[in-house]
Amino acid sequence: MAFTGQGSPGVATSTDPIDPSPIWTMAPLPGNGADVGACPTTSLCVGAGGPNAVVSQDPTGGSSGWSSFLVAALPCDPATPCRAEALQALDHQGVHTLDTAPQGTGTAISDPALSASAVSWTDAGAPRSAGFS
Repeated sequence: MAFTGQGSPGVATSTDPIDPSPIWTMAPLPGNGADVGACPTTSLCVGAGGPNAVVSQDPTGGSSGWSSFLVAALPCDPATPCRAEALQALDHQGVHTLDTAPQGTGTAISDPALSASAVSWTDAGAPRSAGFS
């Protein structure tokens, strides 16, 4: 499986990219598309571009198989050297904030992981997760 976004709002996927004449399928991506991507398996592709990440468990299934997640940082008070954090997901119903961390000097939200049925992470060391529906 191969993925190429090349900064466009779409993605091209191929199940046999090393074939001398590979067949590429185009599909629009949610959000702002992706600049880079990887498909570690035929049922998982992840890409990133700008403030968004895109993910699919059915990368050759067209645009409906892709979801976009906002990964940009929230703005901080300019007078305080700090970070504000949020973990958000985007689906066909809109943006969902999964977790937030107040302004501070350290990273509170960390260790994000994606499985076939959920996204998990830690917040100040406490495990958290959200299931896909």
